[in-house]
Amino acid sequence: MLIDLEKRQHGPEEMDNPDLAEADIKAVLEDINKVNRLLNGHAPLVKWLIRDITEKNLQNVTILDAGCGDGELLRILSRRLVAAGIRARLLGVDLNAKSLKLARHRSKESQITYIEHDLNHEFPDTWSPHYVISNLTLHHFKDNDLESVTANFLRSASEAVVIFDLHRCRRSYYLFKIFSAIFIKTKIAVHDGLVSIRSGFNKPELRKLSERFTQADCELRWKWAFRFLMVLRPTKN
Repeated sequence: MLIDLEKRQHGPEEMDNPDLAEADIKAVLEDINKVNRLLNGHAPLVKWLIRDITEKNLQNVTILDAGCGDGELLRILSRRLVAAGIRARLLGVDLNAKSLKLARHRSKESQITYIEHDLNHEFPDTWSPHYVISNLTLHHFKDNDLESVTANFLRSASEAVVIFDLHRCRRSYYLFKIFSAIFIKTKIAVHDGLVSIRSGFNKPELRKLSERFTQADCELRWKWAFRFLMVLRPTKN
């Protein structure tokens, strides 16, 4: 019998276990990073950011990655920004201290700063990001928290909030099962990956979320690796 994915389903993710050993966290994050590399999963988000910054001719840009994990996306973004001649300050924000420890160890780029912070709480004004990006983070929140978390992002971002998250559908679910059997080593990454897809989004759900923010313009597109790119741009007065 095929899985029913009509509605979002939340289940416990093993990576959320505070007692999970650092070695296990490292192995799982390596698996996740491998998936993104093989599927070129970060490309649409990075490409959009570089294009938007270039078109606006912005310099000394601050980009905040909400839920940064081990900082893999920020390291990729840092290299691309340097190649494009764009000066930037990169902030990685996460609540998991063990993931942040790994991020600091792996990141040699001087413009990346990692901060332990709860995404449910407002960001300090001193951070002042031009862009807040949420890469595979929003699906971790339940429906009644989505609006407040997204509103928090919008309060901080002067240019845009860029949400890149999972498309919940049977194709992505069963293709991930096949893919993970071949390429993923850790049972935790397989388990949490399937939980994440079940708690992902469909297009009407994201459109409904965007409509709650009347002071922001929305751009919503489907991208490869079964993800949605949703851009919320604060309306300029």
